[in-house]
Amino acid sequence: MALCADGTLHATGYNGYGQLGLGDTTQRNQFVQVPVLNNVVAARLGRERYTAAYAVQADGKFYAWGYNGDGQLGDGTTAQANIPVQRTGGTLAGKPIVNVYCGHTAAYALDNTGRLHAWGTNTTYGNLGCGNFANQFTPVQVAIGVSEVYTNSYDYPMVLIRKTDGSLWGAGAGNYSANGNVAGNHAADFAQIPIGNTVVKAAIGGTGSYNYCLALLQNGTVYAWGYNGNGALAVGDNTNRTTPALVPIALRTVTDIAAYGTSSEQCSAFLLDDGQLCVAGYGGSYANTDNNSNWIGTPYPVIL
Repeated sequence: MALCADGTLHATGYNGYGQLGLGDTTQRNQFVQVPVLNNVVAARLGRERYTAAYAVQADGKFYAWGYNGDGQLGDGTTAQANIPVQRTGGTLAGKPIVNVYCGHTAAYALDNTGRLHAWGTNTTYGNLGCGNFANQFTPVQVAIGVSEVYTNSYDYPMVLIRKTDGSLWGAGAGNYSANGNVAGNHAADFAQIPIGNTVVKAAIGGTGSYNYCLALLQNGTVYAWGYNGNGALAVGDNTNRTTPALVPIALRTVTDIAAYGTSSEQCSAFLLDDGQLCVAGYGGSYANTDNNSNWIGTPYPVIL
């Protein structure tokens, strides 16, 4: 999908579940404007071929379409939709929506008062953060005072939320304690990550249970926790961390962070205040730019 400056939304590619929103399931090889929508301010796509699509308009109206086998369209069913349909069910009723986020089998909508609503498949992992491990096929309110949401789009789903007070909270899959649960348990309730109240951005990396997280603080420092078998935490070794550890970056501050890679073959990227890019993690296929394909456990400059 491509969101244009005039607020129109355009889609192309695989369409087996109506995720292009064009009223059919025919694949497209070039962009076609998605009907129904106008003045779109946010749009998201779910996971790989089993894709649900979401859009928010400037007037606060929220639309969802595409694959619905896990209830991620929020209409109380598992029937797919081949065209954008406004969603107002459950706790979304009467709420102007300002942003939407999607994970592996779930979706999250943020309304204009900072309330977060979630729906989809929730058994086993509790990734909706709704306080229980039951599926919710219509939206339920799960948090207040939320400013941003971070999710992963593959199996072993988890979610992080950054609140308006700068605190970071986690729920969902507990593998390698990426959700903030030191014991490694799956969690259906949001718990605060112990890194203070100055978080400006977070990122979730890894697939296939190899979850790990990064958090950027207002002062330009970064904390990392979770799986670290190939050094993606950038803390100097390849030992997993059940609690946040400070990433050692001397003299400079970090302005942006990102996680990339799949499974345990993962890397982290750090943009410094002088424009320099550093990476750490898995070295196979030269993913971390190391010519010998070795893993790197500390932030390493990329020559551009």
